[in-house]
Amino acid sequence: MTSRSRQKEEIRPAALPTAAPAWTVVAAVAIVAAASIAAGSVGLLADPLRRVLMWVALLVALGAGAPPAGAGRRGRLVLAAAVLLALVMTAARQPEVHILAVALLGAALGWIHADVPRRVLMLAAQAVAVLAVVRIAMGAVSWLWVAADALMGALGQFAGMLAGEPLDVGVTYGGFDYLVIAAVIYGGWLYGTPAPRLRRGLIVAAVFVAGHVAYLVLLAHAESLRALLPDMVVPTENDRDALGVWTWGNAAHRLLPWNVPLLAMLIYGVILAFMLRWTAWLPDGNAEERPAGKEHGQRWRLPGGEARPVDWVRSFGPAALALLLPLLGWLAPGTSDLNGKTLVAYEASASGWLRPVHGEMEVPADESFGMLPVLVKSLGAAFVRSADLAPSDLADADAVLLLHPDRPWQPEQLDRLWDYVRGGGSLLVAGDPRVAQRGAASSFDEALRPTAITVRDDTVVGHQPNWQDGLQRFSHPTVTGVDGGANGFGFRYASSLRLGWSARPMVAGRYGYGIPGADAAIT
Repeated sequence: MTSRSRQKEEIRPAALPTAAPAWTVVAAVAIVAAASIAAGSVGLLADPLRRVLMWVALLVALGAGAPPAGAGRRGRLVLAAAVLLALVMTAARQPEVHILAVALLGAALGWIHADVPRRVLMLAAQAVAVLAVVRIAMGAVSWLWVAADALMGALGQFAGMLAGEPLDVGVTYGGFDYLVIAAVIYGGWLYGTPAPRLRRGLIVAAVFVAGHVAYLVLLAHAESLRALLPDMVVPTENDRDALGVWTWGNAAHRLLPWNVPLLAMLIYGVILAFMLRWTAWLPDGNAEERPAGKEHGQRWRLPGGEARPVDWVRSFGPAALALLLPLLGWLAPGTSDLNGKTLVAYEASASGWLRPVHGEMEVPADESFGMLPVLVKSLGAAFVRSADLAPSDLADADAVLLLHPDRPWQPEQLDRLWDYVRGGGSLLVAGDPRVAQRGAASSFDEALRPTAITVRDDTVVGHQPNWQDGLQRFSHPTVTGVDGGANGFGFRYASSLRLGWSARPMVAGRYGYGIPGADAAIT
């Protein structure tokens, strides 16, 4: 038998499982915290504050995961390049780009380490990358967002039953982003730790479920907790120019319920810290003995255990491929153009068509569409007002506008309208909180009956004026380039929608409150 054959048959024992260093766990949890803040999963934050807090968490990760002595010049250059690129990425408007910046920085930290620290940091970075993929996919594939919203709604109802208080939550306050990150880390943790795994895995899974339900129960009691706080302190008659009065009670009032998701981040951070720290890890990712030699993975590492670039591809290649398809729609280079288009608007509008006239009483901008034809024509399109949506009006229409219709529909009108839509025409329906006065009543439900969209009888108001920093944009040409943080959509009062599986949201309100009925718009 030749020495080469003996080398192939030589068996080396697997490395003994070792615990993750404390600094590694701190860096991994900080990466998860930074991603949660970047995703807006900790509650309502002004956009500049959200970015600053994200970088504070990343600085903690960089401090805890500082390059080891053996990282070498190349490792430090890689980390410096990742920091610079992450800074550039966080200048983008989309929170998903910020999440990817966190994943990039976490991956660079993992790449410059070896063995257990590299495994733990890479796992945290992979979880953040998966969250970015899921968020992008949910913005591009409508049923994914609807499914996640329905799942969180059902979970919230269950927690509300336990709490004895009704709880109706969606993706944001339901904690969906935390579930995604925890699921990825949980799977990698099971794979990277020695057998037996069943009992340990069930215990940790139960702890995650209990922690999430505990957060939702506390969220359900947010108003009860506010009632226990001291009354808010307001400026006196002599301090009318003051911006406010600082007290701990005032701060707590402002946080409830808008920043209760911060509690979910703390709960998940504690669970992840215990899970990552007090478990023995397999440095080589395999609990069994395996043959030594390049044939079984040694070719992927440099001397001293440092990862080769191909390790990066193996770890993040699938995530990069998963990003490719949604990115093609998310980063569409096309622009909107109304030149040569014809827009037909149904005249029966609750807001009317008055135009401001010099020297006469001012017409509130949100109570009339009189200037809309002027705007449309300035963008190169023709604007037609139709009294009954006659066939001659619909024949050349590129889009039909129903701007809060408030007159009863005739059956033949609805038939013409939906024949137009089924033939490929576009329909835009704008619905404010319902009106029913002076013989007029909101009639958008009749026009929407064939769709998977229903307008609820409520009034929703953003926590901040005009929904400042309270909206989430999806991947759709209509909202491309619109800044949701600077009142780009012009929202003030609105109504919420009940969506079916075939509906595709374009924008969602994340931080606001709903009041049944339409009186809230007046009172």
